Amino acid sequence: MSEFGGFDVPSTGRAARSGRILNWLLFVLVAAEAAALWVATAWSISQMLGELDADSSPDAAKSAVALVVVVALAALWLSASAVGIARRRGWARGSIVTWQVMQVAIAIGAAQGERPNWLVTVVLLASAIAVVALILSRPVRALYSLDEPETDRPEANA
Repeated sequence: MSEFGGFDVPSTGRAARSGRILNWLLFVLVAAEAAALWVATAWSISQMLGELDADSSPDAAKSAVALVVVVALAALWLSASAVGIARRRGWARGSIVTWQVMQVAIAIGAAQGERPNWLVTVVLLASAIAVVALILSRPVRALYSLDEPETDRPEANA
C-alpha cells in the first residue's frame, strides 16, 4: 500500500502506479491553473485600485469590483478542486471538467476582438486539453473507481 492524498491506494500493478502518476500530474496542472487565477485576482485588484479614482463613475467601480469577485471565486473553486484531486474525490473530476469548458470559452474570447491575444489562447487551450485528457485517461478513471476507505462513507460514521 502507498499513500496519496491521505488515502491508502493499492500499489499492485503497473496500472495503479501509472494512475497515481497521472493523477499527480493532473493535480500539478490544476494547481498551476488555480495559482494563475490567484495571480489574475491580484492583478485585477491592482488594476481596479489604479484606475478608479474620485472622478470615476459608480458603474465603473461596480463593474471592477464584480470582476474581482468573480475571478476570486473562480480561483477559490479551482483551488478546492485541486485539493479534491489530491484526495481522490470523485466530485473534483466533474468540477474540473466544468472549469475546463469555461476555460475553453475564455480562450476563444481571448482569440477574438480588435487585438487577439494568441499566446493566452494557446496556453489556455493546451492546458484544458491536457487536463481533460488526463481526467478521461483509463488509469486515472481506474484510480477513482477504487473503493474508498470505510471512514469516508457516511453510513460507516453513523
